[in-house]
Amino acid sequence: MARLDALALVSQEEGRLTRTYLSEAHRQAVDLVSRWMREAGMSVRLDDAATLIGRYAPGSGEFAGRRSLLLGSHLDTVRDAGRYDGMLGVVTAIEAVRELKQRGSKA
Repeated sequence: MARLDALALVSQEEGRLTRTYLSEAHRQAVDLVSRWMREAGMSVRLDDAATLIGRYAPGSGEFAGRRSLLLGSHLDTVRDAGRYDGMLGVVTAIEAVRELKQRGSKA
């Protein structure tokens, strides 16, 4: 919940949650979520469409060659958005990876 609260503060409009695609607020959200992804153990990159991609790679050993599970959502919003729209999916995926890393598991 703390992460959702932190993301809800990143807005273009005071008192309302508005974070349009490629705005300064969107960039701030990408930077914040990138940090959380790295802390969770993911590699992070931004593609040509400014899509933030975090990957928790199985690497080698018993997990080499296994399929990947893809989880996704969005950080941009409509004007005066709900605080969980999009962001809940992003934060939930990060928390799942963080838990896997904490347990010492790759899958």
